[in-house]
Amino acid sequence: MVCELGKRQVLHIRRLHVWHLTRRLWRWTVVLGALALLAVSFVIYNFNLFYPPQRVEAALPPLPAAPRAGERILVFAPHPDDATLGAGGYIHQAVQAGAQVWLVQVTSGDAFKASVELWYKTPDPTPQQFIDYGYTREQETLRSMRLLGVPADHVFFLGFPDLGTAQLWLHYWNPDHPYRSLYTRVTAAPYRNAWRPGASYTAPSELSELRAILEQVRPDLLITLHPNDVHPDHWATGVFSRTALQELRDAGELWARRVQVYTYLIHRGEWPLPKGYHPSLPLVPPRQLLHTGTRWYRYPLTAATVRLKLQAIEEFRTQTMMMKDFLLSFDRSSELFGYYPAGDVPRIPAGSRPGSGPGRWPGIAPVILDPVGDTVRRDLDGAGDFRALYLALNDAELYVRVQVRTPVDSQVRYQVNFYRFLAVPGGDRLQPLRVTAALGQPLRVWTPTHSRILAERPVVAGRYLQFSLPAAWFQGDRSFMFSATSHQGKAFVDQTAYRRLRLERRSGEG
Repeated sequence: MVCELGKRQVLHIRRLHVWHLTRRLWRWTVVLGALALLAVSFVIYNFNLFYPPQRVEAALPPLPAAPRAGERILVFAPHPDDATLGAGGYIHQAVQAGAQVWLVQVTSGDAFKASVELWYKTPDPTPQQFIDYGYTREQETLRSMRLLGVPADHVFFLGFPDLGTAQLWLHYWNPDHPYRSLYTRVTAAPYRNAWRPGASYTAPSELSELRAILEQVRPDLLITLHPNDVHPDHWATGVFSRTALQELRDAGELWARRVQVYTYLIHRGEWPLPKGYHPSLPLVPPRQLLHTGTRWYRYPLTAATVRLKLQAIEEFRTQTMMMKDFLLSFDRSSELFGYYPAGDVPRIPAGSRPGSGPGRWPGIAPVILDPVGDTVRRDLDGAGDFRALYLALNDAELYVRVQVRTPVDSQVRYQVNFYRFLAVPGGDRLQPLRVTAALGQPLRVWTPTHSRILAERPVVAGRYLQFSLPAAWFQGDRSFMFSATSHQGKAFVDQTAYRRLRLERRSGEG
């Protein structure tokens, strides 16, 4: 009897062991499966960013014209290190070829709070410490540019607000109501060495300075930020600089119409990969931006230039102590430049209107193409993830069509931005006009002087949202900068590039 009980206990214990082992194996299977799924998702997500760079580089044409003796080149940078990262090799080889190079540094990079805390070893930096940190970064710029061959008197420090440039573009058009920096706590350029000390933190003030510098330098080539750079200071610097140039073109400056404009890219998700110092690899565009309207070019660097660019990058000690691998990722065997051309608003016959059903507008190409699924947020919020923007104009109406990745959702607001270049003598040079559309809601229109609600509601069909505006609103305009943003609740989802679109094609414009 005892033996029988002993056998039963042994069998019971064995069953418990098997059960516990099975549970452990099942748990490990679930954990390993989840890790494998995450790994596969990571590879799929990053495949668009990390792909054979040499193969992509071979398909990229070289920059159409190498820098030449006597050429005047003006480079725009939102922060102290950006010009060195994106165009440092080009700058050096241009100077060696006999070109003259100037740099416009829009902000002094004074709002990098984590770096300021580490630099001054304090968890609560004062506004003056943020300003002093800006001075430090300016000195880093001068040392870096000196290595690349640019003299100190060719560097313009403007002192506009770091992490505030996009705010000026979006909201601060009233000269009497400037933006206040959250870090330096000032509303005007606080730097003694600023090109215009005390310049007000408003959009008209920044445009005025950029126009004046353009008129002073009269460049043959302008290098600025790419419109798909996701950093707000970066895309805004690109838009401000291209807008200032366009205003001079519209004012009849013949030299301004001959200026060639190229862009460089710094921030785009995990790009560039692999991170770190890989001087033998080329710099190639993110895969998502290969087919969105930019013509990409490679610019090969000599081995000596690659070595010198490394030294120029290392001058930015306030940055290398925080993100050295990211900065060194830009010291490659080639640099990357883009050309993002202006477009034309498609015209349709008087009295006709494009269809409002699902699908593309027949015979009308999109004016802006936008990459999809390029962030986790946009993967989750497909109704706010732009694919394309369409426009069509007849004598009475300007039709706007927005295409998103998944069907339009009532929780998403779509904001279409027009920055109109007015052709009225003595009038404002640039006039923002913003239209907000949402499923089932009336259109809301905003300008710096007023806002109103229209009776019209957008028409929605699947992944398309469409509405129209009176063509009379755009009478007398030559062109406008055009973009769209989307929000779900208060959360930002997506923004397209800003592209200049012509209503009136003029000879000599590209």
